[in-house]
Amino acid sequence: MNNPIINKDFSKNKIKIEKSFNAPKTKVWYAWTNDNVLAKWWGPKQWPATSKSFEFKEWWHWHYYMTGPDWTQAWWWIDYLSIKPEEYFSAKDAFCDSEGNKSTYMPSTLWEAKFSEYDNKTILVIELTFEKNEDMKKIIEMWFEEWFTDALDNLDQYLSK
Repeated sequence: MNNPIINKDFSKNKIKIEKSFNAPKTKVWYAWTNDNVLAKWWGPKQWPATSKSFEFKEWWHWHYYMTGPDWTQAWWWIDYLSIKPEEYFSAKDAFCDSEGNKSTYMPSTLWEAKFSEYDNKTILVIELTFEKNEDMKKIIEMWFEEWFTDALDNLDQYLSK
């Protein structure tokens, strides 16, 4: 396993994550686009994900929650905006409640995920864009880097099976 490279650009309100996987692109793409597989690796081990609704199609969504060790539930909504199968997708995420009502006090993020192959590996590059610098700082303060690194480690473990 290799750690992701995470670059924070506060001048542009962007975080860029790069990670390579020892798996074919089709398998990595599938892990991001099938809710049964996605829920197996998404998030830290102590906060497993559960889908309420999922449809990986443009202008559809993933509504899910993660359950913490104390049974606390944290809910999210991801709108899929643009999809080029096995190459790219963009999405907008938001914190929400169990009914899908998006939070007005928590930041939302634009995602752009690119998948490519090189030397029998899949290269994943994700760029997160925030509306404001304060939003980016808030997400970083919420243990984003540790959380995302843990999730990508989980994905590495899933792909190695």
